[in-house]
Amino acid sequence: MSLIEINPTPFEGIPQEKYPLTLFPEHLEDLKKSGLNEETILRTDLYSLNKEELEKALGYKLPKKENYTGLAFPYSKGFTRYKIFPPVVWKDGEKGVKYLQAKASGVHLYLPAGIQIQNDEPIYITEGEKKALKAFQEGFSCLGLGGIWNWKTNGEDKPIKELL
Repeated sequence: MSLIEINPTPFEGIPQEKYPLTLFPEHLEDLKKSGLNEETILRTDLYSLNKEELEKALGYKLPKKENYTGLAFPYSKGFTRYKIFPPVVWKDGEKGVKYLQAKASGVHLYLPAGIQIQNDEPIYITEGEKKALKAFQEGFSCLGLGGIWNWKTNGEDKPIKELL
């Protein structure tokens, strides 16, 4: 699978080392289907991985029957979640899993890279990285949760530290 470069001319305020941004075509199309424009995509640290790179990042093997790719959503402090193309089916008959992360990496709050929260504005929280990016694009200060239950510590009924 080839990579594509989008907008090789830097936007003002985006570091030169982020260029050219390379994403697999289906990953870029997925982001655009979510309503994200090139400027928003360029303001993030999103990137594409082939199956070998994805398995190395996850620390485990994926089923052999598909040539999976991953769209990386870097959070902070080295944590990254990956949207998997196509969704991973571990056992026949199961629903495919769309997002994966390294085992035992915990749950975290998504603050898109390169985007600043304004102190004098309300802060919104949504489920999903792409929804958080879209909210920022539309002028809202928004944090993302990787899943609807990813606001709490595993096995406990208290919020993750990043929300406190």
